[in-house]
Amino acid sequence: MKKQIMFIFFLSCACLTAQKTAAVKILLAYEETPFKKALVAEITNQLLSKNTEISVIVHSADALEKINPADYTAVLISNSGVKAAVRPWVIFWLQKYSGNKNIILHTTQTGKWVPAVTVDSVTSASDIKNVKKTADELVKKIKKIYIPEQPAQTAP
Repeated sequence: MKKQIMFIFFLSCACLTAQKTAAVKILLAYEETPFKKALVAEITNQLLSKNTEISVIVHSADALEKINPADYTAVLISNSGVKAAVRPWVIFWLQKYSGNKNIILHTTQTGKWVPAVTVDSVTSASDIKNVKKTADELVKKIKKIYIPEQPAQTAP
C-alpha cells in the first residue's frame, strides 16, 4: 500500500510543474497492476512537458463516474480484459461518452479478442518487457488527438 501511495504521489508531483501553463490536459486512468503502473509511469515520462498537465487515477466505477472527458484533451483508460470482456463500469462510462473522440481504451488480455467499443482501442499482453513498446504506441495515439497530422507537401 505504501508503494502505491508513493507512486501516485510521485506522479502527482511530477505533474504539478506543468499545471500552471498547461495547454494540454491528459487523464491516465488505469487498473492497478504492476504492468499498468509501469505503463502509466512510462507514458507520463514521455508526455511530460511544461505545457502538459497529466492527471493519473486508479479507475473504478466511482472514480470514472466523476470524470467528464470534455475536461481533457485526451483520456487513456488502461484496464484488464477479464474473460474477453472490458470491466462493466468502463463499458458504462464509454457508452455514456460515446461521442467523444478524445478517448483511447487500452486492454490487456491473453487472446486475440477485440473489445467491442466505439473508441480507439489497443490491446496488449501484460508483459513487463513490453512496457516501452506499448507506451510508445499509446503515446502516438494520444498525441494524434492534439497534434493534427500535417498534409503531405507536394513539390512545386
